[in-house]
Amino acid sequence: MGTFFRASRLHYIGSWRARYETFLDDETTTPPPLPPPAAKNGERLVMHVDMDCFFAAVAALGRPELRDLPIAVSWSSGGQGELSSCNYAARAFSCKAGMRVGHAKSLCPRLVVMPYEFEKYSEIALEVYRVLHAITPHVMGVSVDEAYVDVTQRANAGEDARAIAEDVRRKIFAKTGCAASVGSGPNRLIARLATKRAKPDGAFHVSLAAAPAFMSSLPAAELPGVGRGALKKLAAAGVGGGGGVGGELELTCADVVSAPLTSLQRALGPKAGVALRDAARGVDTRAWEARPPRRSVGAQVTWGVRFVEASEAVAFVTKLATEVATRMKRVRVKGKSLTLKILRA
Repeated sequence: MGTFFRASRLHYIGSWRARYETFLDDETTTPPPLPPPAAKNGERLVMHVDMDCFFAAVAALGRPELRDLPIAVSWSSGGQGELSSCNYAARAFSCKAGMRVGHAKSLCPRLVVMPYEFEKYSEIALEVYRVLHAITPHVMGVSVDEAYVDVTQRANAGEDARAIAEDVRRKIFAKTGCAASVGSGPNRLIARLATKRAKPDGAFHVSLAAAPAFMSSLPAAELPGVGRGALKKLAAAGVGGGGGVGGELELTCADVVSAPLTSLQRALGPKAGVALRDAARGVDTRAWEARPPRRSVGAQVTWGVRFVEASEAVAFVTKLATEVATRMKRVRVKGKSLTLKILRA
């Protein structure tokens, strides 16, 4: 179990938050209240900062021989290894996260597969967060390679959103050598959706006035939490005309907004239906939480787990439960419920 976690991307991502919390305790102070939105239009300026191909970008740092080469990162360079990150040179050959190494190399014979370097990722990530906290005290860390920043105060002082975004990107690159893409808008939802237009290595801004047109053009699948299952339920409820075979994948935010709320609620439930309609309109009323409260503690293993006897499965789950208990003690929390997730290959 310990060997797996030391080489596990999922474990690293899951444990990153504890390291970030330590960084906040040691190097930052409690942020002041958020500044009021602009008086002229009541608009906030929130930016979503997303490091481009972060693991692959870090792999190329200090290795000039890898410059301009297609790079991927995986736990194994063998055929059954799974890509967790790949740069845009590799993506040009249709390589993508989740793909088997063997398949990726058949698409891109020159692909360079690098191992995980978790300590290096943490060092670079903390440098990114130091840059962001130097720009504004209003930083909401999401993960090792993603954060939101509220720069409303700079916008209120007359700075242009695009100029601020380029300042953020320039300072991150100067400090780390890694590129960041920045989406910005009046709230976190729109900022995050704008980041998709910013990539790779760019910036994209959606103002409050432009938000309705921007949102209506988007596929509903780009909204957070809207997966294939939700899309099929919406199509079955007649949203967007119901679509034909695969038609649910063409459902747009405009289709969601124009649908009766009762149809959305019938497909997804009362609360989820309202939430989807609001998201499709670009409405995001979530509170800004610089340090969101922890809602769960877990551990999972998704690779190399094969059992012959039932006793082996019981022993494995016991080890996994012990790991969860250790993590809970470390962050000093108790749980109200327990969930066991089983994935079938």
